[in-house]
Amino acid sequence: MLATVPAGILAQLNHSLAVPTDPTTAVQHIGAAEQYRRARELFDAGQLVQLLDAMPDLLATANAASPSPAAYVQLTACYTLASETLNKAGAHKGSRLAADRAVIFADLAESPLSKTVAARALGIVLRHQGNYERADGVVIAAANALEATGLPTAEHAATYAFALCTCAYNAAVAGRRDTATSLITEARRAAAGLEVSTRSGHPFALTAAQVTLYQLGIHWALGDAGAGLHAARDLRPEHFPTPERRARLHTDRARAWAQRGKPADTARALLSANAEAPTEVRNRPSIRGLATDLIRDHRGTPEVRLLAATLAR
Repeated sequence: MLATVPAGILAQLNHSLAVPTDPTTAVQHIGAAEQYRRARELFDAGQLVQLLDAMPDLLATANAASPSPAAYVQLTACYTLASETLNKAGAHKGSRLAADRAVIFADLAESPLSKTVAARALGIVLRHQGNYERADGVVIAAANALEATGLPTAEHAATYAFALCTCAYNAAVAGRRDTATSLITEARRAAAGLEVSTRSGHPFALTAAQVTLYQLGIHWALGDAGAGLHAARDLRPEHFPTPERRARLHTDRARAWAQRGKPADTARALLSANAEAPTEVRNRPSIRGLATDLIRDHRGTPEVRLLAATLAR
């Protein structure tokens, strides 16, 4: 069934963001790096509720580590993941707090890579808050500083390209077509030939397919869903390594089909997303709203009736 994230789980995480707690005995023997790896697996699997439930212990363990550059890098990764997860749940106030913490720890780490990761998370939150100019400034400044390192590793290049993808989407949401086009073109150039899985706790595995998926979202944000669907016409689920990313492919297509007034195609895309990662449809407010409106307005469409029956289980 369609459902929001349980309020108690969000309240517990919001409390841990405001006042870091001690790790529970259940996780005291597990280090922050291992807890982060497990949390990242939950994110990649689209297990949103389970991840939100595990997040307070992850943050507690990371905060309990002795201060060091490596600990600050780990804290940046943990708070960035918290921000991304809360953003998916529509909890933008908590997402902003987590992103702010990520920026603080990235500064302490003195790592251009961590600073870009944290800035990207903050830029996403600022976009949701309608602060487009600041979102651009924060992410572009960090990306430029990262580029100035010469991008010595594939991880640096992937993180730089991901930041540009985010900036391009932010620009599209703000209606700045030329800027969005320029940035996504630069992102594709930076990502050319990259097939990486990062090792430092910032899992930006980037491929050409991922950049193309951003193009779909950019065209949708600019009100040109047809161009987006055309750009992404060759994308296949097997191009994406995780259920969360495969579901995102389908939900982005669903938004584009809905913008074009195609309820059957929209329903089929949502059904595919639900098959990959149900929480991407049932718990993300924007997609849950899309499904709810579709079922309300087009129940006579067979594919929509199937969607309604599937989500009612």
